[in-house]
Amino acid sequence: KIPAGVGTWPAIWMLPTDEVYGGWPYSGEIDIMEAVGFDHGTIHANAHCETYNWWNGIPPIGGDLFVNDFDTEFHDYIIEWDANSIKWYVDDTQYYIYSNNNQGNATWPFNQDFHLLLNIAIGGTWGGQQGIDNSIFPVQMEVEYVRVYEHYDSGSDPEVTFLVDMQNEQVDETGVYVSGGDPQLA
Repeated sequence: KIPAGVGTWPAIWMLPTDEVYGGWPYSGEIDIMEAVGFDHGTIHANAHCETYNWWNGIPPIGGDLFVNDFDTEFHDYIIEWDANSIKWYVDDTQYYIYSNNNQGNATWPFNQDFHLLLNIAIGGTWGGQQGIDNSIFPVQMEVEYVRVYEHYDSGSDPEVTFLVDMQNEQVDETGVYVSGGDPQLA
């Protein structure tokens, strides 16, 4: 469940781990879900790269979908990403696809490791375009689960690293739970 209210800018997004092609936007950014409070119910998919970004006047590539109950019901925000395309979904509805045009890293820097971020920004260049409604606070993003799958063709298990950074966060008695096959996570 993501927050509503003018000034909010919640996102589930990915940045390159090593910035193989240089700093932003050259190494890319994948926005799995972005919403801005002044555009109530619109969920955005975006991909930024050297060619498609706000700096050079060509907007990032992306699409959007209206989700009426985004702030009251849980929804799955999904990408399927491989060497040929990135597909965006809300629940079972695919609403955008960006295909690799094989023109190099200027349009497809998505051939490197990325890491996942979940956050709520308040204000900012997009979220704050129509100001901030101070009557909405406090706001929160409720996350039921985060799942990462890796498709593989070999006989060995894929290697996936999962890190939860709750720096400076207060956690109530319900806690934070991480589960998986690793006994250290139990």
